Amino acid sequence: MSRIKFKISLITLFLLVLAPSVWSSDLNCPGGRWVGVSSSHPKDYSQPVAYPCSAGCGKYSCETKTILSGDIKSVYTCYFWAACEYCNCACNQWVDTYEWKCPCTAGQTQACSYSGPAGTENVGICRAGSKTCQGGYWASCQGEVLPQQEVCGDGLDNNCDGQIDEGCGIELPETVYQCEDKFKVTPPFYDETKNSICTSGCALADVTMVLNYYLNKAGLPMVDMEELNEWLNLNEGYYDGGKINWSALNEYPGANVKFVKSSDIEDVVKLNEELTKGYPVILKVFNPKTGRDHFIVAVGKNGETWDIIDPGYQPQETTLAERYGNHFKGVRIYESYE
Repeated sequence: MSRIKFKISLITLFLLVLAPSVWSSDLNCPGGRWVGVSSSHPKDYSQPVAYPCSAGCGKYSCETKTILSGDIKSVYTCYFWAACEYCNCACNQWVDTYEWKCPCTAGQTQACSYSGPAGTENVGICRAGSKTCQGGYWASCQGEVLPQQEVCGDGLDNNCDGQIDEGCGIELPETVYQCEDKFKVTPPFYDETKNSICTSGCALADVTMVLNYYLNKAGLPMVDMEELNEWLNLNEGYYDGGKINWSALNEYPGANVKFVKSSDIEDVVKLNEELTKGYPVILKVFNPKTGRDHFIVAVGKNGETWDIIDPGYQPQETTLAERYGNHFKGVRIYESYE
């Protein structure tokens, strides 16, 4: 047994000294040393783990085990022996972690190897980190930036694929135009008013488009604006005077939507967050043609502006900048739930 263990030790020594690239290119640096970086003590002595034994079995015969991974060394030591049977000691582990440190001169800085996917380094936000000399030895690498989820509207290539804000557009299954000929006359969009859908139904048109987006995703039949108008009238979908009750859609059968936010501020951050998650956003804007508030649907970021669907005017597909000066007055947000 001793001869076998001696041979294994020679092989290990050969790997570390003659072939350091197996572990790390820095393990052979002159003057290098192992520096402790963390220590984990056992907390639950009632849950021992199996551990290899040295020659023979018996209490206090468990070995210390060392695992190398690059320039990190983890040392597992038995802290308390509970039992020893069939050459497997049941013990609690004490884990010490060390990092191989190479000597350096104070003030030195060195670039680190990039650990991200091939082809992403120096693309978009992705960068390799660097390390500085601290206390005579190289500190850990800092500042590395790896690919992240694309964030709509920040003007950055977050996932480091060479494109900015890609995949941020939302395709609605259909658009709704509130001023088709049949919507210019009665029946009104709300039972207690004489206004038509054309003159006052922009919010109704928007919720129809958003609701159909979620119905289509769920594989359910979509609803037309007249049907939804009738359903809203029967289910407290309007307040007195005809203003829409945005949260009424929470009860629409099978849609799995919830109204989560109504805000009358220009919340650009929230708008971009929702578009990134794949949720169309209803925007409140000022309509210079009528001098009144108007509602539209934002479906994606487009450079410094947003792509919108405008239910009140043709062409319906345009940008917020082109039609409303790139400003909005509020958001109405629906999200899906399982």
